[in-house]
Amino acid sequence: MCPAGTYSLADPYSDYKCPACSPGATCYGGSKIAPNPGFWRFSEKTSHIVECKEDSACLYNNIFEKFS
Repeated sequence: MCPAGTYSLADPYSDYKCPACSPGATCYGGSKIAPNPGFWRFSEKTSHIVECKEDSACLYNNIFEKFS
C-alpha cells in the first residue's frame, strides 16, 4: 500500500507505483485521494484533480474530511 503523500489506483496485487499526490489534493495513502478546498475530482476512480472555476460548483469540496 502506498504511504501518505502518495497514491495508487492500481490493483494492489499488481506491480504498481506510488506517485506523489497531485497539486490541489491530499493523499492519505493507498487509493485515498481527496481534493483540497477549491478543487474537484470527477470520481474516486481517477487521480485527475481540477481547480474549481466557481466555489459553488465544487461538489466534493470538503470530501477530504472523510479521510482525516
